[in-house]
Amino acid sequence: MRRLLFFLLLSTSLFATAKAVLFDYGHVLGIIDNKPIVAFISRSLKLSPSLVKKTLKDDQLYYALLQGEDYWASFAKKHGTTLPPHWMDDLNAQKKAVIHPVPGMETLISDLKARGYTLAILSNTIPNRSRFIASQGGYADFDPIILSWEVGVSKPDPKIYQIALDKLNLPATSCVFVDDKERNIRAAKKLGFDAIQFQSADKLRAALVKRQLL
Repeated sequence: MRRLLFFLLLSTSLFATAKAVLFDYGHVLGIIDNKPIVAFISRSLKLSPSLVKKTLKDDQLYYALLQGEDYWASFAKKHGTTLPPHWMDDLNAQKKAVIHPVPGMETLISDLKARGYTLAILSNTIPNRSRFIASQGGYADFDPIILSWEVGVSKPDPKIYQIALDKLNLPATSCVFVDDKERNIRAAKKLGFDAIQFQSADKLRAALVKRQLL
């Protein structure tokens, strides 16, 4: 019984020493849905959805969304059409709907920030997608931001976790890592992180309360 109590006290003490929380982005902080904006582009420019999807596939769509009116006027002309009046205003309004915050996460991040924890991003992503997320304020509350394409290695490779620790100047035992993918959680735990597999904001909050971080 005494050993069990000692272990529980020790575990609580270790959890309480956490100084940083690292988050994956997709399906943890934000959900990206490109379908409505692709539909808007095809509908407003009178182009087939299949043409828009083929022309603006993968990272090219995010590149296009970061461009100004000259790019889109050229895009429309290339496909035999023109931009309707105020089209850029409409496009910019549509951009705001591409990224949906995961329910409950904005409040949780605010609460962690108020407690003084360092909040970081550790994400597998592609260049223009991450630039688009940044342009919409998706990374605003986080520093450092470690992106796979920038550092040349992806989760679950141990190297990317070490890069994050080097930027934080912290040991893994002082960090909590949150990701929705089990393989990334396993890799983090092997390195000494307290890792939590994300299911929902409520469950994550409960896990952090259990660790006395909230």
